[in-house]
Amino acid sequence: MKISDFCEACKINEINVVEPSDNPDQPYKLCNQCHKRLLKYSLRLVEWYNLAVIHSPNKFLLHDDFYDDDGEACQPEVDVIVTKKDKAPTLKNVRNDLESLLDFSINEVVS
Repeated sequence: MKISDFCEACKINEINVVEPSDNPDQPYKLCNQCHKRLLKYSLRLVEWYNLAVIHSPNKFLLHDDFYDDDGEACQPEVDVIVTKKDKAPTLKNVRNDLESLLDFSINEVVS
């Protein structure tokens, strides 16, 4: 299975849903669980981060009416349970991986 076959949010489960976004050429590709959380403004921190890196935190379903600058849900329609593994990366976490560091810096500049 290719990396592109995995959910853009959790990067664990297979893609089950393609949800249109502000840009018709770049839909969200999600597993069922992340799709439900996206539509209920209840993404976990790392899920929001992963989507913001790909789609920009300025997209409607990800923007600051629903999430703070760190990706924490401000108006979740269901409870957001965040464990240690669900936290978004920090600069310390990504500093030794060029690709992850680039993703981190792009997300920080845009948000």
